[in-house]
Amino acid sequence: PVIACARPYPPQLQPPLSKGYEWARRLLYHRARLLCAQTEETAHWMRAHFPKIPCVVLPNPVMLPLPSKPPVLDPGDLIDPERKLLLTVGRLDPPKRQDLLIQAFADAVASDWELVVLGEGPSRLELEALTAKLGLAGRVRLPGFAGNLADWYIRADLFVLPSSYEGFPNALLEAAAHGTASIAFDVKAGPRDILGADCERGLLLPDDGTPLRHLADALKHLTQDHTARMELAARRTFIDLARSNCNVVEVHGQALRRANNRFTRNRCTSAVALKDRRPHRWYREARRPRPRQKSR
Repeated sequence: PVIACARPYPPQLQPPLSKGYEWARRLLYHRARLLCAQTEETAHWMRAHFPKIPCVVLPNPVMLPLPSKPPVLDPGDLIDPERKLLLTVGRLDPPKRQDLLIQAFADAVASDWELVVLGEGPSRLELEALTAKLGLAGRVRLPGFAGNLADWYIRADLFVLPSSYEGFPNALLEAAAHGTASIAFDVKAGPRDILGADCERGLLLPDDGTPLRHLADALKHLTQDHTARMELAARRTFIDLARSNCNVVEVHGQALRRANNRFTRNRCTSAVALKDRRPHRWYREARRPRPRQKSR
């Protein structure tokens, strides 16, 4: 059986799918036995566009402990133990809006904090220029990739995901699961599934026309209030339970069994229909015995 999966939220995919890929998606999704989405919003879109195909939500698990691989960057080599750490992880790309985070950091965060942006991408030069322009060369660091993300989540005092759109942000899920107080914008899909629509597992900021003001206000409050950060970090218990490997594996297993059962049932139905179907008229006439001609 064919199982089709959508990872990002389709209407916000950047760059958009070409006409060829859009045609292929429509063709394959209509032939699938099961559709899988990573978020409720994506599942809602798929059910609206492919109503005859069952759709289930299959979130990513938290793989604890996180595997460590090169390159290994020791947080102690970059950040003084006495200083607070604000962390973000992701590709350096305009949709990730690290520039917005750097600007809010400059406007609202005291000098005893440092910002580390882990990741690589085409926006590096622009982010480095913005850092220099704001006079943050000693407080904002862009060290590149790090294969030991668990060490950074544990060291961080606050994690921020400033993206303008997401599929299913694993970095946010991992940070919250490590007990790091986490902030994200309530974009169309992704962060809400992890932090909760009512902010029960983290802080969701409205993604309206003033994202810089919302982010600066949140950073100012949480960087100055240690108790508020600890209360936010303590909400990770639900994530440990709901995103555990055993739970997600069981959900995936149920989805596969559902697809297989539907595939088997359809095969049996098709075989019965084929057996009971009457042959076409021309076939019946061709099979009809012809009268013998008398020999002279």
